[in-house]
Amino acid sequence: MYARFYKLPSIYTNLVASYGDSITIYRSSGNFSTHGQWVAGRTEIAPEEVNYVRFMMFGADSGVVRGDYIKDESTNEEYFIMAAKLDTAITNPFSLYTELYLINYPETAVQRETTSYDQYGNPTGTTWNTVVTVPMNIQHVNGSIPYKDGLLLEDTVFKCVTQVDTGIQLLDRVVINGKPYEVSDINLTESPGLAVVQVKTDVRS
Repeated sequence: MYARFYKLPSIYTNLVASYGDSITIYRSSGNFSTHGQWVAGRTEIAPEEVNYVRFMMFGADSGVVRGDYIKDESTNEEYFIMAAKLDTAITNPFSLYTELYLINYPETAVQRETTSYDQYGNPTGTTWNTVVTVPMNIQHVNGSIPYKDGLLLEDTVFKCVTQVDTGIQLLDRVVINGKPYEVSDINLTESPGLAVVQVKTDVRS
């Protein structure tokens, strides 16, 4: 029974397509659609108690990868795929379990400082201009209490997740709830395809 199922990955993919939600994957090369099935938390991927984390199961041939930006067309919620793990259980060997981070700030302004000069080349002032508006998962943290993350800087106020192709840079300004925060760290290795950004209170004018 199991051996016959193991040779037919399309069977499992069809089950997800029949009972799962319609999912849109956004990519610069073009969007495409697939299906995903919501599942209970998998503690070996991430803690269940974190309220911005969700778990979804795709067919192994769905084409989704870590770093993807997806939308559940049934709920209109958007997510980043932070982790993906192929199930090796013989009864279900064609499922791809993914850890999703809810995009709770879909339009976050990233600003950069611009210096203006007079006709003699003397600086006359600086302004902050929005260079890009990007979707983010934003978590309020406290760097003095590592919150299960030893990589947090002591003055970190928010941990932000966005895609790497946004071009966000150190010393940029991120506007969260109308207040400015300075980008103090960018981690590109924690989850391939995504930038994990730490920001602190911005005291610059």
